[in-house]
Amino acid sequence: MDSNHEKLRKRIFEIINYINDVYKEINTFVALTGFEVWTDSDKIQVSSVAGDTLNRFTQWRNSDLIKRQKHDNAHLLSAVDIDGITVGVANTGSLCGSLSTAIVEDHNSNAIPVGATMAHEMGHNLGMDHDSSGCVCSDSTCIMTAKLSYFIPQHFSSCSSSNYVNYLNKRNPECLLNMPKPKELIQPPVCGNGFVETGEECDCGTVQGCTNPCCNALTCKLTEGSQCATGECCENCKIMSAAHVCRPKNDECDLPESCTGKSAWCPEDVFTVNGIPCKNGKGYCYNGQCPQREEQCIKMWGPTAVVARKYCYDQNTRTEYYAHCKHNGDVMCGKLFCENGNAEPNYGQLVIFNECKATFYSNSEDDYGQVDTGTKCGEGMVCNQNECVDLEKAYKATNCSAKCKGHAVCDHRMECRCEPGWLPPDCETPAESDGLREYSHCCGCLCDTSMRTGRLLQAQREHTIFIPVRV
Repeated sequence: MDSNHEKLRKRIFEIINYINDVYKEINTFVALTGFEVWTDSDKIQVSSVAGDTLNRFTQWRNSDLIKRQKHDNAHLLSAVDIDGITVGVANTGSLCGSLSTAIVEDHNSNAIPVGATMAHEMGHNLGMDHDSSGCVCSDSTCIMTAKLSYFIPQHFSSCSSSNYVNYLNKRNPECLLNMPKPKELIQPPVCGNGFVETGEECDCGTVQGCTNPCCNALTCKLTEGSQCATGECCENCKIMSAAHVCRPKNDECDLPESCTGKSAWCPEDVFTVNGIPCKNGKGYCYNGQCPQREEQCIKMWGPTAVVARKYCYDQNTRTEYYAHCKHNGDVMCGKLFCENGNAEPNYGQLVIFNECKATFYSNSEDDYGQVDTGTKCGEGMVCNQNECVDLEKAYKATNCSAKCKGHAVCDHRMECRCEPGWLPPDCETPAESDGLREYSHCCGCLCDTSMRTGRLLQAQREHTIFIPVRV
């Protein structure tokens, strides 16, 4: 690998530009927020054994890198020859978590084949498996093809797209919903790549491919008279009124969002106030979710897993190395115990006795085997920091909406939002309706109008990556 820093920067940018070019078709933008070059000494032992190096890199990332630079995903790029024909390895379905890492061998003097390998390993981070014979690929090979070839892939297969949708729906990786600020990106803006970056008002892709009349593809500026080019609140190049619902209510723990009348983007996704009963009384709303042990077991052990019987949870009273609670009344808020399901967990190491299955983690700070915060542990009681406490102690949300002025209700951030048909700032002004009765914007609070995407593949997603480079 060339140790000249400027040449290395250009090489990294070329890799990221390729990744964004191929990830564009699944509406995902990879934002490079940093890279560091190990010139003085290696921060970890980098060996030809891929699994060992990945584990060491993951530990270093969690103990060092993540504390210095916020990011969603980290890839180690190294010229060390990995054993066999392997040129990369990644933790599957791990984005946004402590295992959101991969290592990539810098195996070619051309940056694009290396970019193809990084795009492949990133696909694993996003829950994609290797393509099988039953997958539909528009070229001779696609991004998630198992073996490297001379052909540089440009597309994802039908299986990869399906894997990605399933990952988004089942895992709900929240970091994909946070759009980084342009100043946080280190890659230079590229007019024509389809993503709005620093200095651009819009970006509709190449001149040949742009079909957006609101955007000048040559300059990435809005056309004359246009207020916007894209966004849930942009129609016919104009910003839509505050009466338009841009994100309908998803379920009983959600609140709908309306346009602001000032931005082309839908406001931040907000939810009902925490503590509202959900799923027919099986749970209580918490930050837009209805956490239940049943779903947590399925996430950990697969679709046939069920919640273990009460005597399994009594193990939480025994101060075991993998499970302990402060009080007997907290046992349903400690370690998650399940039965049936897969032989091995999706995360952590297996712990089993009788029919009771749990997981163990060497780093207690990354213990994903605990019962989730907000899970119901009794009538009017929820888990909070591994304790079973009453709703008011957990959320302090009793009569929150009664404190709101005018026609407003409280959301999960304890902020007041206007009821259907009423506009901020006082929630006393009627709104013109477009036929949908939904909640409007904040009332008596400051609103965050940053972009939040939907949960389906049709919506654009962004995640940030940090690349340590070993030279």
